Amino acid sequence: MKKLYTSSSHKHWIFPLFLFVGLAFYQCAVKDVEFLDPFNFVNNDFESIGDLPALNDPDPGPVIPPLAQIVQPEITQVVVSDITGATTPADITPANQAILADVSEAIADLTPAQQAVFATEVAGLSAIRISEILTNEAALSAEALAAVEALLENPEMRALFPELRLPQPLPPSAELGFELIEEGLNARINTLVGPCADAARAAYDQAITRISQNRDSQLATINANFDRRTQEAATRATNRIAQVNTLYQQRLGTVQTIATSLLVSANAIQPIDAALATRIRQFTFVYVVSWRTALFAGLAADLVAIEAARLADIAASTNARNTATATLTAAFNAALTDANAILNTALNACHNQGTGS
Repeated sequence: MKKLYTSSSHKHWIFPLFLFVGLAFYQCAVKDVEFLDPFNFVNNDFESIGDLPALNDPDPGPVIPPLAQIVQPEITQVVVSDITGATTPADITPANQAILADVSEAIADLTPAQQAVFATEVAGLSAIRISEILTNEAALSAEALAAVEALLENPEMRALFPELRLPQPLPPSAELGFELIEEGLNARINTLVGPCADAARAAYDQAITRISQNRDSQLATINANFDRRTQEAATRATNRIAQVNTLYQQRLGTVQTIATSLLVSANAIQPIDAALATRIRQFTFVYVVSWRTALFAGLAADLVAIEAARLADIAASTNARNTATATLTAAFNAALTDANAILNTALNACHNQGTGS
């Protein structure tokens, strides 16, 4: 006998079947959501932006100032040595007595006013007067200086006394200028938001922070080097000034000792040969004044040269600072340009992938 199944009887088992299947799918979906970790965007594109190149800021060599030279002819020393210690005319060789006579005759060829100046100075020459002439710039009148200069215009007389030789002065110091130009941090696309864009910007900021700190550290070293070099230049100048002052004081003392010894010999010979004694005093006066002029002018020239060397050292230090800073700036700007390009590429990739918003 056949069984008949009505539509109402199918309903009893179809409904539970759909219910079971739906429940199974729901549980799977819940499980998938529950165990799925969220995606973290990490950008490693900026690892190629390394540290800036090592600082290259060598010390420039110090400028050595060209100093004056005072050249004393050999004949001068011969005459001085022969007169020193002499107590009689016989103690001075005929050749040197002839040189003394030549000096006296050259003075006689000067103008009457200049001869009168010589006569006054020679008559009043003493150890104290020699010291005054060598230590006090105001001790000699302009007329006395002019009279000695007129005598030394004679080449034969010029060859008997010390002469100042000034070197070529240092050329003016030039400082190289530069402009510190940095590219702006304008690569950001601020309208693009989202985890991908945020990761790119965070990596970019880290790279810029690193190279900025590297730049600032090197710039601090460059400026510290400049300050040190400037101080060293000042110290060198101070030491050089002290050295030349000491040297010139020693030279003045030597000249004073020699001139005083010549005067002693003239005083000893005076009772025996007054004319020879006068010639010795004339030679001594010219000797003292020529050395005085050379020493005073030489010291002044040396002080100018020392200051010029200090300024040249500062200019060289300034140029070294500017060069190192310009090189550092160029390296920083190049790294910044690379970082900007990488950021643009990264942000465009985020936008194209649809993960930037």
